[in-house]
Amino acid sequence: MKKLKDLTKEQAIEIAKLIYSFSDVVETDYDFTYQPYDRTWYEDAREFVRLKFRGVTFGDTVDNLILDINKNLDCWFYYSRKDGLHDLPSTNQCAVQRKFIEWEFEPDYTVE
Repeated sequence: MKKLKDLTKEQAIEIAKLIYSFSDVVETDYDFTYQPYDRTWYEDAREFVRLKFRGVTFGDTVDNLILDINKNLDCWFYYSRKDGLHDLPSTNQCAVQRKFIEWEFEPDYTVE
């Protein structure tokens, strides 16, 4: 079984396209990052994959969009503006989890 560190950029983009219903209007390339667990981050220490891109949020407003995939395979989708981060709905969660199963990913629930 695969773990989060095995997730490819292409797979993360496929997950983003399931969650973000306007994937046909992405304004930029996708920026993919895998962050292993780093205990020096203290309260923020966690393992995750992050996919950043620009896309439409409301009407014709374009924002910086961020998809975080945690090691337990939970997905968090939000946009970033000068006033901070704001949650967006994560649609198609059932389809997202089916993709992880299809790709043979196993969630990791261990606490560091």
